[in-house]
Order: sequence, then C-alpha cells, then structure tokens
Amino acid sequence: MDSGTAAVFGALIGTAGSTAAALAAGVFARAQTRAQIASARVQWRLDNRRQAYQELIASARSFENAWWELGHALSLERDGEEVFARIVQLYPGLTASEAGVQILGPPPAADAAREVIKHLSEMDTAGTGWYQATNKVDSTRECDRFWALHAASGGKIAAFWTAARDALEER
Repeated sequence: MDSGTAAVFGALIGTAGSTAAALAAGVFARAQTRAQIASARVQWRLDNRRQAYQELIASARSFENAWWELGHALSLERDGEEVFARIVQLYPGLTASEAGVQILGPPPAADAAREVIKHLSEMDTAGTGWYQATNKVDSTRECDRFWALHAASGGKIAAFWTAARDALEER
C-alpha cells in the first residue's frame, strides 16, 4: 500500500473515531438532559405539593380555631357575630385549598384532604345550627354535637399530615 492510500485510510479511521465519539457524547448528553428534566419534574411536584399541603393545613387550623373561638363565646353566652362572619369568610379558602391537594395528589393525601374538608363541613353545619339556635331554644344538642366534632377534627388533620408527609417522602 502506498503512502497516499495509507493517509486516506488513516484519515477515514480518524474521522470514524471522531464521529463515534461525538455520537456517544451526544447520546450521553441527551440521557443526562432527560435525567435532569425528570429530576426537575419531581422537584416541581414536591414543591407544589408541599405548598398545597401547607395551605390546607393552615386553612383547616384557622377555620378550626375560629370555630373554637365562637364555641367558647357561645358557651359563655357572649356575642359571636364577628367571629361567625370571619368563619363565613374562611370557608371558601378552606375548600379552595383542598382543590390544590386533589390536583397534586397522590391519592392517599387527596383522600385524607377530602376527609378533613368533609369533617370540618360537618362541624361547620353543627356549629352554624348551634349559633342560630342560641338564645332561641335549648341548644344543648347542637352544642354537644359541635364540640364532639370539634374534638375529632384534630385527628382528621393529623391523618392528613401523615399522608402529606408520606407523599413528600416518596420519590
């Protein structure tokens, strides 16, 4: 083989090697980019879940505390009109905060959120019945039902905390 042919073969082998190296680098870079995108998606989901969970817990606690304040006022036969008005304003935020959890999931957290809202809605209904019956009739039954539901609300919120914590720990 003459030197010209050897030079051409050498150039072809060098070009093939460079091309193979470039293709391998491209494949590796693409795989790394996909992994980064997947990691960013997981982080986005976790960040948004954390925010939705915090909003639900804060809304639920504010609602529960406002009802405790009204229940305390009613038990002492004080006027609770301002607190009741605040409760009415808090309710839409409470139900809206559940929507974020329903969208972001996962199902165990969404189910626990649904239970919190269902329970607090029952407490709201009982408390509203008690508030409206106060000074009109004997409201002992409404009062007892409200306080029983209020006492159980902490357990429902705690169950949601557990589901939320589990969801944030999964990857």
